[in-house]
Amino acid sequence: MNLSKTLLFAVLFALTTTSAVAFEPLFEARIDYETGDSPRSVCSVDLNGDGDYDLAVANASSDNVSILINNGDGTFAEDVTYGVGDEPYSVYSSDLDGDGDYDLAVANSDDNNV
Repeated sequence: MNLSKTLLFAVLFALTTTSAVAFEPLFEARIDYETGDSPRSVCSVDLNGDGDYDLAVANASSDNVSILINNGDGTFAEDVTYGVGDEPYSVYSSDLDGDGDYDLAVANSDDNNV
């Protein structure tokens, strides 16, 4: 019993010492991007067909959707906004009309429509 406790302690000690384990961060430093007021929902989709995922953000208080185009280097361009209905709550992307391009559907909470 004492041998198993000693081994357990040795393993735990080895795992918690900084010299025994090298740590590499999983993510780069956080980057904040401006959008409209009260962002509620975000989806990622290749909106411009360049192979990189862009972002579409539903902004409830500003009644618009922000599009942030992927720069291809892990960053996004400044947002471009498009007006939608009252209090957009959710944004969804799919090829809705079958033309091979992604489209956006926005659920507008106060208008009770899409």
